[in-house]
Amino acid sequence: MIVKMETRKLIRFGTSSFVVSLPKQWLEEHKVKQGDALFFAREDGRLIITSGKQDGKREEETILIHADGRSIEELRTRIVAAYLNNADIIEIRAQDRLHLAREIKELLRNLSGMEILEQTSRKIAAKNIIDEKEVAIDVLMRRMDNITRSMIEDGIESIQDKSLYEHIKHRDLDVNRLYYLTARMIRHMLKNPDVMHEAKATPWGLYSHFLVLRMIEKIADNQKRIARSLTVIHIPKASAEVLESLYKRLSEEYLEVMKAYHNHDKEIGLSVTLKNKDIVRECNECLDRFADAHASGKDPGSILTPDVVRIFENFKAMATWINHIAMNVLSID
Repeated sequence: MIVKMETRKLIRFGTSSFVVSLPKQWLEEHKVKQGDALFFAREDGRLIITSGKQDGKREEETILIHADGRSIEELRTRIVAAYLNNADIIEIRAQDRLHLAREIKELLRNLSGMEILEQTSRKIAAKNIIDEKEVAIDVLMRRMDNITRSMIEDGIESIQDKSLYEHIKHRDLDVNRLYYLTARMIRHMLKNPDVMHEAKATPWGLYSHFLVLRMIEKIADNQKRIARSLTVIHIPKASAEVLESLYKRLSEEYLEVMKAYHNHDKEIGLSVTLKNKDIVRECNECLDRFADAHASGKDPGSILTPDVVRIFENFKAMATWINHIAMNVLSID
């Protein structure tokens, strides 16, 4: 999401006016011609130029994806990319028969707002039915945050109750849907300055939202992976207590950093950053103790399997994403 900056020289026109040229590509994209009215808005030292309010409906954008010879993984990538690029209609076609129709429909259902309009033996077409102006990015971010909090809580409980993995896995899908929808909205605003201005947003603010959005999605992924690893190992009581203690520390740090983010509190953000390295160090020290006990054979209750290592790696990844959110809070003006 890069905002391209161009340079234009200011030219004096008469005794009291100045003129600046506009990029031809922008004029063509917005269908602006000589004599049309442009609108100006001043904001934080910037001058925003738009081609005016869109009173009528804008032309719908359709993205066509050819399915022949492509795996479901490649089709997933192309469909999600089309969604994030604000396609109004996504159409998937095959020359003969659409063999992956069931999987494609499942992919489309996991993209918020996409409703299947038409399906034949060779084609599936889906349309976005969400009006981006009716949904606030802040609301979506809080929903993602709340779901992730519940996943962390259940992740801690899953140390004792392995059945919670299925609940966590399903909520990870909800987080993914919200992630794609929010990313789509952020991109829509960056491409449409008038919409961004109406929402009282700024390019840097939207970019900041996107960075935090990505970190929350990664933290949710960590919960799914931790819970999945917990389902395949037996944890002795002493080891379970160690894991639970570390997990609760990470939960507290996540709650703190999201409080800092929602309230724009740099002091809390700084506090989280300063404590972050301690958690990573404790994870490494704990894993080393597990390894030493396992190697010596002195503790028959010690555990050291690839899944235990994965749990600690996901703990450290959580700490990293939490620190990134804290640093983002510190960088906000």
